[in-house]
Amino acid sequence: MKIIYEEKRHENIVKTIEEITGVHRKKFLFKGDRTADSILIRGIYMYMCRTKLKWTLQKIAQSMKYTDHSTIINGVNKVNNWKDIPHMYSRELELLEVIEETYGQKYESLV
Repeated sequence: MKIIYEEKRHENIVKTIEEITGVHRKKFLFKGDRTADSILIRGIYMYMCRTKLKWTLQKIAQSMKYTDHSTIINGVNKVNNWKDIPHMYSRELELLEVIEETYGQKYESLV
């Protein structure tokens, strides 16, 4: 039962990011696309999996088909750094806030 619930929560993160950004999961879940927007969204995905699902770095890496977790550390740290310098990352923080709020509404409906 816990696995099904966790899968639903993960799917909600992915769907929320897709809906808010308009970017399909194939563009941000896998490392092929190196555009600035895809990297930004990929970092938000990593951060959301780490903070909302409490996934390990290795589990996040596996979900994205990475071979190790060092990229995940960088992605999560990058999003954490946005919060340290909010005046420089207002656009990114606004996007993260909208995604977290929308995800929260969907998450509450699952409970």
